[in-house]
Amino acid sequence: MAYRQGFYQLFGYLDGIYYFGLTIGDNGNNCQACQSAEEEPGWYDLESGKADRYLQSAKNNHQTLSLTAFSGVNGSIGVLVSDPVKHADNLISDIAPVMKKFGFTDLNLDVEYIDVASESARTNFTQFVKEVRREMSDGNLGTLSIDVSPTAFIKDYLINPAEVSKLVDTMIIMGYDYHFQGSYVTGPVAPLFGAGTVSEYDIQTAVEKALTMMPAEKIILGVPLYGYEWETIGNDPVRR
Repeated sequence: MAYRQGFYQLFGYLDGIYYFGLTIGDNGNNCQACQSAEEEPGWYDLESGKADRYLQSAKNNHQTLSLTAFSGVNGSIGVLVSDPVKHADNLISDIAPVMKKFGFTDLNLDVEYIDVASESARTNFTQFVKEVRREMSDGNLGTLSIDVSPTAFIKDYLINPAEVSKLVDTMIIMGYDYHFQGSYVTGPVAPLFGAGTVSEYDIQTAVEKALTMMPAEKIILGVPLYGYEWETIGNDPVRR
């Protein structure tokens, strides 16, 4: 959850806070070279002390603090998984001091390669997560969670949920953006039902498939607190 001022009063109701986040570089390093607030706000807010109030509030409320490490550029992710063991080592070498300094007890991997991947890339990514898991255990850094697109349960995306779920403590299903600005058709952000009838895919189907691959206690369903407005070609009411 973001630590924006408007959310501050909600902190007491939460079990944990996910700090988003630090950017993973091509070679697994924390991209702290981009230290301006515009280019790397996650790193900037940590180092400048801007986030201290919210992190301390979480600690006072005995809430889990999770640090999200993010990458969302296909080219960079391709380089990242090309040498999974070395790049995982680079990541933990950079991330471990940050986790210890600010009191994070969970590392959340958010690697969003939203496309079908080769089998070798999928294998390499699993190896990357395996190495991250090993080094976190060796360094007593805490738990490991990972974000996964619901589409990964029906298509060969980079993340192989059945294999990766064995290596992480929690798998967070990103149950949103089933339809978005770039979609070919309009539709709900997070359709609960309707796959094959009024929607191409839905949350129920994703969760059911996830349950065939991992125990329920490993699954967290991410839900959206937003929606999209759709441009229409006329002013007539929507027909159902």
